[in-house]
Amino acid sequence: MKTIKTVFTLLIFFTFTACINNDYDIGNVNTEIMLDDYSLVAPIGKVDVNIEELLEKFKVEHLYIEDNTLYLGYQNTFSIDAMDFVSIEADAIQAQYQFPPGTGTQFETTEKFRLNAYSDASNTQIDSIRLKNSTLKLHVNSTLSSQAELTLSFPNSNLQTTPAPAKFTINPGSNDLSLIINDKSIIAIQTDAQGCYFEMLLALKTTTPILLTPTDVSLNISFENIDYDVIWGLFPEISEFEATGDFELDFFKEVLPEGSVIYLTDPSIKCSINNYNGIGLSLNLDYIKARKRDGSEAALDFNGSPSTTISVNPAVTPYQSVCSTVTFDRNYGKLNEILNTNLENIAFSFTAGTKTDNTTNQFLLKDKNLNIDLDVKVPLSFDKGSILLAKDTLKMDIASLPSEVKLEDLLLRLNYANRLPVKAKLGVEFLDSNKNTISTIKPKSYVLNSATVDNSGLATSETEGLINVKFNNAELSSIPKIKYLTLKTEVTGATSDSRISFSAKDYIRFKVDIFVKGDFILNKK
Repeated sequence: MKTIKTVFTLLIFFTFTACINNDYDIGNVNTEIMLDDYSLVAPIGKVDVNIEELLEKFKVEHLYIEDNTLYLGYQNTFSIDAMDFVSIEADAIQAQYQFPPGTGTQFETTEKFRLNAYSDASNTQIDSIRLKNSTLKLHVNSTLSSQAELTLSFPNSNLQTTPAPAKFTINPGSNDLSLIINDKSIIAIQTDAQGCYFEMLLALKTTTPILLTPTDVSLNISFENIDYDVIWGLFPEISEFEATGDFELDFFKEVLPEGSVIYLTDPSIKCSINNYNGIGLSLNLDYIKARKRDGSEAALDFNGSPSTTISVNPAVTPYQSVCSTVTFDRNYGKLNEILNTNLENIAFSFTAGTKTDNTTNQFLLKDKNLNIDLDVKVPLSFDKGSILLAKDTLKMDIASLPSEVKLEDLLLRLNYANRLPVKAKLGVEFLDSNKNTISTIKPKSYVLNSATVDNSGLATSETEGLINVKFNNAELSSIPKIKYLTLKTEVTGATSDSRISFSAKDYIRFKVDIFVKGDFILNKK
């Protein structure tokens, strides 16, 4: 895939060289003409290229068109797992229960099954959890002489179980049973001095009246596995968490050949914070820094400070995110002042904590994060004083002239119509097979005038012009030595006070003809 640097090269002088076949052979001109003064030998060709066509052809990474404007773009996403600060475990917990003594056929006891809950904040309150992939194991030992029926229920909870209802036949002796808690079952959590628990109502039913003692039926209950995806409660003081990182902006390296200087008009970084958790956050941006290739740094500026605070709204429903956005640009943070020629990467640092005004309907998701999407958007628009440089070496292997050719001068005439919002200084040097400069052919330099531009630097109408590339008699004898061309381009605004704003519909048109002065016949099959 072509790099972005290629596009800048193409925009300016690819169109110039595209008129000429790189393997063009002056001894093979398709004509038969007698000349005795400057005369047109042959039109080499013409070209009509616009930026949109170039992008379609070369599929340049990070470069795209939106509303006829060209943009460099870069996206990055990182996540914060809020559940790191609150967790619940029950895998290692085994609870033993007995029925109180009594007489009859029905017996009940309400028991507490305790959970291990962990939180960074002492005043965290857990109200309920939504279970998934969870199974209760029951080991029941009965000394009764006949079968009994055991039923489990969960007061204040909304559990769907298999079997449903949670009813089992207990045989005399040892009984191993399993109760699958279906996904999305919600279990209510309570808290006492010993910690978190949920209630279970155990009911025993016999076919005939009995005198029940505490040792007649004993239960050992544990979770074979437990998992959950949502925790509801209050999380007023989740400890502040910190995130730092950086990401490379490779296109800045590729787009700016050495010596270029740019001043971006209106770059932006849109920060979209998708909060899947039901807690509002205060996101304290410590800095966004542009790190330069020379080791220096420059941070966004918020009224003299590199930091600012972003309010992140809570989600209302689990798994339905609420997006909070903030855009850093020329007006907020002075982004245009830190993104420039020597940019290496962008570094960021922020801390976040729970908003103190959240008191109801808070929840955390175990498997869904707080996602922060960064969208860097740089329109190809540059403030005055920007200079774009490009340099390339092209193969231009010119065959020997026929011996009967006696030329005094050779002239390439280039008529152009330029609707690019730039003025270009073009320099051409001619190289031999070792890529050394041919001293007998003088370097050529030309100026391609800018299109008419408005105050924003957009081209409004094309400018027509003429460039003459002339070889005198002394230079003509060295033409067969030419194997390569070095093209150097310096691109600036239309004037020293002009901005440069590229549009997808901008174009340049060339028509190139060969003129010669001499006395010869040139043949070609």
